[in-house]
Amino acid sequence: MSTSPSACSPSCRGTPSAYRTCASISRHRVEEQCGADIADLAAHGLDGDVPDGDEVVFSHGYDELPRALCRGLDVRLGSVVRSIRWTADGVEVRTDDETFRASSAVVTAPLGVLKSGAIEFEPPLPDPVAGAVDRLGMGVFNKIFLQFPRAFWPEDAYALRQLGAPGEHWHSWYDVSAISGQPMLLTFAAGPWGRRVQGWDDAAVVDDVMASLRRMYGAEAPEPVAHWITRWGDDPFSVGSYSYVAAGASHEDHDLAATPVGGVLHLAGEATWGDEPATVEGAFRSGHRAAERILGHGVDLGELFAGLTAR
Repeated sequence: MSTSPSACSPSCRGTPSAYRTCASISRHRVEEQCGADIADLAAHGLDGDVPDGDEVVFSHGYDELPRALCRGLDVRLGSVVRSIRWTADGVEVRTDDETFRASSAVVTAPLGVLKSGAIEFEPPLPDPVAGAVDRLGMGVFNKIFLQFPRAFWPEDAYALRQLGAPGEHWHSWYDVSAISGQPMLLTFAAGPWGRRVQGWDDAAVVDDVMASLRRMYGAEAPEPVAHWITRWGDDPFSVGSYSYVAAGASHEDHDLAATPVGGVLHLAGEATWGDEPATVEGAFRSGHRAAERILGHGVDLGELFAGLTAR
């Protein structure tokens, strides 16, 4: 069995309309969690999709974390890696302008970039790494932020939902005003719909979202004063948003992708962390694992962060 929607509760059974509602909820859940169509997901692709711990929002952006970690390091921006040559003696990384040589390398390119072939590996990555990269899927999960002159939704509403046919595409909005400091809603375009929408211009996306909002709030919903739209599937440095367990893949493939290559090459990133893929936590811990493998000893995260905060 390759795919399976989330199980419906007994209340979802019995009538065609109830079944359609349940199927719609299951499909939207898959799209939001995986950025993929439910037909492309492995049967156990949603197993354990609720990570342990709190969900945290970086109010000033995710770059707060890498900026803290990279203090004192030689970071080259604008250097696009074209090829990575590896042997038992080390690695050679080539960009358009420079060549870097080292005894070991950690490759944190997103799964979408690896699957696209944008980076040439010489020789090609062996199994089990290459097989895992091929089997895993890379989803598209785009975000649309709309800023309004005033809030027109209930003050105590964290999320706005629209089910059934009216919510076929735009079905969920989240109030992120507390983070932005301005009246703002966030909605998503994921999976096949996300790939389709990212080809539209900004005006077309905003108009379509507003048409859906006005089916709920009518003239109470004013024109937005600003908007921000992501297009992760078109970004050549990500080629998608995050990984998912595609039909034919398994959760084991996440960790197989991190199998050391020749003792010198280590893949890291959310797609290589089986416990919590598609999360920042997974990406961080995969890099920690790769560092420990190269160093040959453990690295205490408590001491690491204590050092960062003391700077």
